[in-house]
Amino acid sequence: MRAAENFMSNLLKKIPKPISTMQDYTNNFHYHQMTEGDQKKYLQHLYDNDYSVRDISKHVVISETKVRSKIDAHRGRGLSPTPNRS
Repeated sequence: MRAAENFMSNLLKKIPKPISTMQDYTNNFHYHQMTEGDQKKYLQHLYDNDYSVRDISKHVVISETKVRSKIDAHRGRGLSPTPNRS
C-alpha cells in the first residue's frame, strides 16, 4: 500500500501547477476594486501595449473571454483607409 501512495504522490508532483503569483492575485484584487469603465481602460491599456489576451487573462486572473469582451481588439490594423474622392 505504501508503494502505491508514494507512486501517486510522485505522480501528482509532476503535474504542472497553474502559473499564478501573489502579484497576479494583487492585480485581480485591484482590478475588481475598479469601476467597469476603469476596468475596460486598464485592460485596453495592457492590450495596446502589446500584451496578449492570454497574458492579460493570466496576470489579472480573469477569463480570456472576459478580456475579449472588454477590449477593442483591433491592435495593429490602424485607421481604415478612406477612399480618395476627387
